[in-house]
Amino acid sequence: MNTAEIENEFKEIKYDITVYVPGTVCNMRCEYCYITQCIDENHSLKVNLKYPLETMIRAFSPKRLGGLANVTVIGSGETLFCKEVIPFVKGLLEFGHVVSLVTNVTITKRLDEILNFERKLMRRLIIKGSCHWDELVRLKKLDTYFDYLRKFREVGANISPFLVICSSYYKQFEEIHDRFIKELGDVPDCSPCLIMPTNELIRGAQFYVDPPLDENFLKKEKLLFNSKVFDTCVKWLDIDPQKIFCYAGKWSFIVNLESGRVRKCHRCPSETDFFVDLENMPKLEAIGSNCQTNSCSLQYNFIGEGLIPEYDDEKMSFGKMIYKEKFMNKEVLELLDYKFYKKYPVYSKAEEKVINKDVEILFKTLNSRINAMKK
Repeated sequence: MNTAEIENEFKEIKYDITVYVPGTVCNMRCEYCYITQCIDENHSLKVNLKYPLETMIRAFSPKRLGGLANVTVIGSGETLFCKEVIPFVKGLLEFGHVVSLVTNVTITKRLDEILNFERKLMRRLIIKGSCHWDELVRLKKLDTYFDYLRKFREVGANISPFLVICSSYYKQFEEIHDRFIKELGDVPDCSPCLIMPTNELIRGAQFYVDPPLDENFLKKEKLLFNSKVFDTCVKWLDIDPQKIFCYAGKWSFIVNLESGRVRKCHRCPSETDFFVDLENMPKLEAIGSNCQTNSCSLQYNFIGEGLIPEYDDEKMSFGKMIYKEKFMNKEVLELLDYKFYKKYPVYSKAEEKVINKDVEILFKTLNSRINAMKK
């Protein structure tokens, strides 16, 4: 099937899928980065893909998924250091998926390769440009960051600049705001900066927000950025994931591009291999109340898509949350303007209890196997 035929048959988002790209190398050293492995000064990158690229792309076919997907492609370091990302993203776009590529927008050789994609593929591509302000300044890459976001916008792609508001950036709020208005005509979306002593959002670890969310901070963010993503993150900071029922694993999942392993969510043990039996989907089931993290506040895409119906804001879809007229096209807004629980059946309270018990047993079994392998 060509792109036009796929779009005629498959018109709705079926899943939210996060694809983790191999490698932990990054050319930046952000003070708030939770990827402690990003310290290789030589920027060496060892990629041992278990499957051929063609197999991995074919695994995401709309026919197999039963529809389109909202796919986020992200690395543990800088995503674009992995050269396989380029043909992989192209293959996803040719299937008609919405693809958010997370990058610091400084690896120009790879960015130029993407800019050479056919223009018709660009309309469902989102360049999520992580704005690491201090590092962009230190590396003298700030102009590169804005130049390439403009280039992508000019060829019809969507851009989604993003700022994690650490203490340093908070002190530079006005400067950052003014530069974005000057360069792009609008401001980036934002999130608070969560600090974890263990560098992981592991259940039981204590986290805090820096700078603190005091009245002055909230007023200043509202005045200068007024980010709907920021509002969602703040709202979810104090919600305990184990006291709610989440459909992650059922309507969304994580795929490791290197190994093919599937997870229900970021901190879950792997369950199956996504790149085998390409005619059928792996069996998927909700994580329920067995979340392994302390906070869902940074998973604003899952929240906006309605993976947690009991706490959902019906008026705020993920599409509406991130849409900015000067950055994105209406086609992407319409594709991402949905709630999963309005499209698919939800469980009764009795069924939720069964799911919670089954997943609890599954996690214990998988963790036991992992621990046994380590010995």
